[in-house]
Amino acid sequence: MKIRINLLRIILLLAIVFLMLLGCRGIPKEIPDDLHPEEFFKLAQNAIVDWGNYRAALFYYEEFIERFPNMPGKIVEAEYEIAFIHYKRKNYEEAQARFNLILEKYQTQESIHFQEWPKILSEKILATIETRQRG
Repeated sequence: MKIRINLLRIILLLAIVFLMLLGCRGIPKEIPDDLHPEEFFKLAQNAIVDWGNYRAALFYYEEFIERFPNMPGKIVEAEYEIAFIHYKRKNYEEAQARFNLILEKYQTQESIHFQEWPKILSEKILATIETRQRG
């Protein structure tokens, strides 16, 4: 009986330590200078999927935008992901403002470099936010 109680205490202690380590994952201290543009997106998605770490994902997307100003199509995709994170975190005003900025970019000549999916999804999510606001 005493061995069983000790075993349960050890398991509980390990679970607590694991959860503490999981919660300690913050934003990265630095990102290697030679990181390929696509790797920023992969790291951001992994931060969300593997750890639920939206702050780290935002950091990767924002760093991508800063480091690669000459990739307008990918910047719009990063901006979409940032807006979507705000939406998922129920920060609807910020998300709405960001989705609207994305849609404004589709009214420019630069939009020839953009994929259509950020525009389509931005419009759909904006409609959802507007319905929520009316409802």
